[in-house]
Amino acid sequence: MDARQFVKRGKFVRTEDLRENGPRRLTITGVESVENKFAKGEQVLQLVCDGGTRAETRLDLRTKANQDFVLGTFGHDTDDWIGQVIEAYYSPDVQGPSGGKGGTRLRLPAAPPNVSTFVSELDDAPRRAKPNGSGAAATRPATSAEEAPLIDDDMPI
Repeated sequence: MDARQFVKRGKFVRTEDLRENGPRRLTITGVESVENKFAKGEQVLQLVCDGGTRAETRLDLRTKANQDFVLGTFGHDTDDWIGQVIEAYYSPDVQGPSGGKGGTRLRLPAAPPNVSTFVSELDDAPRRAKPNGSGAAATRPATSAEEAPLIDDDMPI
C-alpha cells in the first residue's frame, strides 16, 4: 500500500492537526508579507518554517496574540527571527475570524529535561515497596568489578 495517498499535501499549519496531534515545533526559515485571506486588501506576515515533516510549512500571523508573541520575543527586525524555534499549539480560547472557537497559538518550546540531574535525583530517592507487596532487593555495593553481579538473581520473574 502506498502511504502517500493518506498524507495531507497542505503546506500550512492547520488548527485541526494541532488539536488532533498535539503541538508542533517549527524553525523559522523566512518571513513574507502576504494578503490576508480574511480581510481583502490587508497584508499579514507569514512565517516560512521547517517543521521536520515537510520541506516547508507556513503559518500566518493573523491574530494579535501571535503577532505580539513573536514581536515581543524576537524583536521588530524579521531578520532576527530566522533560525528561532517556536511551538504552535491548539488553544480552545481563540476566537476564529468566522466566529468559530479554537485556533493556533505560539509559544517557546519547553526546554528538554536535564537527564543527568534527573538520574542523580533518582539515585538519592528512597526505595518503596511495589504495589504487589514485594520490595526492592537489598544489595550491598560491590567493591570491585569481580564482586559486581552480572545477573540479579534476587529479582522475581
